[in-house]
Amino acid sequence: MIVEMKKITLLCLAADRDRTLEALADAGVMHLALARQASDSAGVEEAARSLQKAAAALAVLRSLGAGREKRPVSGSGAEEAVDSILALDAKRKECGERLAALRSEHRLVEPLGDFDPELVKHLAAQGVRVRLARVGKREDFRIPDGMAVFEVGLAESERLLAVVGEGECPGREIPLPRRRLREIEAEISAVEKEQQAIGAKLAEYAVLIPRLEALEADARVRLQFAEARAAMGRDKEVAWLQGYCPAEKVESLRQLSRQCGWGLVIEDPTEEEDVPTLLRPVGWAKPILFLMDAIGIVPGYWELDISAVFLLFYTLFFAMLVSDAGYGMVFLGLTLAIKRFAKKAPPEMPRLLGILSVATIIWGVLTGSVFGIDPDALPAPLRAARVRWLTDERNLMELCFLIGAIHLTVAHAWNALRRRRSLTALAQAGWIAVTWTMYFAAGAFILGKEIPGFIPWLLAAGVLLIALFMTPASQMKTEWHQHIMLPLSIVGNFGDIVSYIRLFAVGSAGTAISMAFKEIALGRGINGFWAGAAAALILFAAHSMNILLSVLGVVVHGVRLNTLEFSGHIGLQWSGKKYRPFSREIAAARQS
Repeated sequence: MIVEMKKITLLCLAADRDRTLEALADAGVMHLALARQASDSAGVEEAARSLQKAAAALAVLRSLGAGREKRPVSGSGAEEAVDSILALDAKRKECGERLAALRSEHRLVEPLGDFDPELVKHLAAQGVRVRLARVGKREDFRIPDGMAVFEVGLAESERLLAVVGEGECPGREIPLPRRRLREIEAEISAVEKEQQAIGAKLAEYAVLIPRLEALEADARVRLQFAEARAAMGRDKEVAWLQGYCPAEKVESLRQLSRQCGWGLVIEDPTEEEDVPTLLRPVGWAKPILFLMDAIGIVPGYWELDISAVFLLFYTLFFAMLVSDAGYGMVFLGLTLAIKRFAKKAPPEMPRLLGILSVATIIWGVLTGSVFGIDPDALPAPLRAARVRWLTDERNLMELCFLIGAIHLTVAHAWNALRRRRSLTALAQAGWIAVTWTMYFAAGAFILGKEIPGFIPWLLAAGVLLIALFMTPASQMKTEWHQHIMLPLSIVGNFGDIVSYIRLFAVGSAGTAISMAFKEIALGRGINGFWAGAAAALILFAAHSMNILLSVLGVVVHGVRLNTLEFSGHIGLQWSGKKYRPFSREIAAARQS
């Protein structure tokens, strides 16, 4: 469910603003509505700069990848070291830019060898003109009378010439270098040494990484406090702050207000407000929160919590898209490893992976798919568990359409239940009729099945219910255009049902890839150690690639069917923002 929120307006003495924020941070129950006041923006900007500098210095040291064993820089604390680290990094970047320019100059001058431009200037002062030119290696050219030409170098497919004398220059004239090659190389060497010295100096600061991490966390907390202070309104002696608190925690906030001498105004939020969302699914559906956090989706406060339906259908989609019991066992092994060794992993992560792994194993056993092995070559228990009906491609495609129809029916039935006191619930019943019409239509157009005789009547009834009851009479003046778009929506419903065939297509493709590589590796048998090693390598690479493709398919298709097709039919736009109460812990953990 989505936890009920209350809008809170907190009033305190202006002189007590800092103590108020401290108490709120300790309580950790109020999500603040941060609307910055212009008078306090300077404090926010200063705190943001401090956080930015600490994070930048920490990123510089982390990029070095080593150096924690070095001795600390004498007399340098974390705060004092930040400016030094950033200054050294700026010099290092400057050296990098200089080296890039010098190496570019070096590439241009290198074909000339150690050509001395000063000698050319000296000759020019004596009345002798010297120029440089390019000609193709096999290009013929004429040397005018009174001129001398010397080949001074090669550049790819061209010859470099020194042309002495007046007159038209043979070939294509090029500018003289500014300095000798040896001078450029000497400067490159000097800059490289300077860059190495800067790197060594930065490495000495790497011992401060833990202290810089603490400094960054503290800066993030200070920034959140500055933002909260800037969000407080003020009128002479009174200051106020607004936010949202779960209804179940309002009483604890009341008790705190009595202790601190605050005034509280507690209201129900309106639909126009940007209310944060606190999701609290039923216990068995909580693992799906990990996936929702990973892809960054949150339902709006006024929307629905579909986490239970999301988990059920996503588990089925995952199993069908991966479609291999062997891969499910790999995922299960990975799950156990994460649970054993990754102590800091979110608790929902191994639980979700465990559910998905077991479902994949079950589906793979039912379809007889285990690492692309011929089903008839599997052990007897696996052969016995195989469901023959699932081995027929037409049956699998029909099953995909059926799953799609059920999935979308759940969406419209849920909408009808929510609107049971309104005539618009009848429109949702109409959409259910249209959905099942499109299920039979998909079977007819794609699988060649016969459409039952009652389907035209079902379609007519569904369209009539939708047209009559999709828009309340009071909203007809503003929502009339939905009736014009109704034919396109019905066609789109057919497209949504057909889109579930991706469950068959992706799963079958993975199985086909496994079997193809198995044939490549083992088709001619194994004759000797090296043949066996090559076959093992081919199989390992093939299955590794197939597992990655399967995971990508689940991310793209399994998530899409829930967040687009299903969500579109139930009217869920994922427009919410996550409930984040004002607290030191949240501030320290939040990413910049």
